[in-house]
Amino acid sequence: MVFIGKNIEFFLKYLIKIKNKISGFILTILVSLIVILFFIVILLISSYNLIIFLIISSLILSSTFSIRMLLSSAKSIFNDLELDINSARVSMSHLVSRDTSELTKTLIVSATIETLSENITDSVISPVFYYIIANIIFILALSLIVVFNFSSANINILNIIIFSVIIAIFL
Repeated sequence: MVFIGKNIEFFLKYLIKIKNKISGFILTILVSLIVILFFIVILLISSYNLIIFLIISSLILSSTFSIRMLLSSAKSIFNDLELDINSARVSMSHLVSRDTSELTKTLIVSATIETLSENITDSVISPVFYYIIANIIFILALSLIVVFNFSSANINILNIIIFSVIIAIFL
């Protein structure tokens, strides 16, 4: 996500001068192409060895976790709440999009817990779920390759990944 954000920030400097809808389209195409190219390079590097593939995919998976930041944000809200409700409201406004100027102490605590629950689902549970699904597809592709008795000379990790993507498209 940081990688995508940095790309958007870079291209936005140049495209902000164009004041029409085509600039958004160009930004979307450029960022999408860079992300796709980035993942193709990762897949090509990973295709040399299964261990390298597992290490790189694990690093990508772990980069989706933001538990430490979520917990530190919640802790700062609770610390601010002990000192001053107004500073807690300001800290809470960094986590939620709604107006926090009228929240009571109870509502701030409730909103913090609710936000933590939603964000943990988005930043931890979902990536792990899709990582497991991707690995099941990967194993299914490998099993189908073995069932169809392809020669081992033709099997490499890149072929398995491509076959996995094809299976995922049809699922």
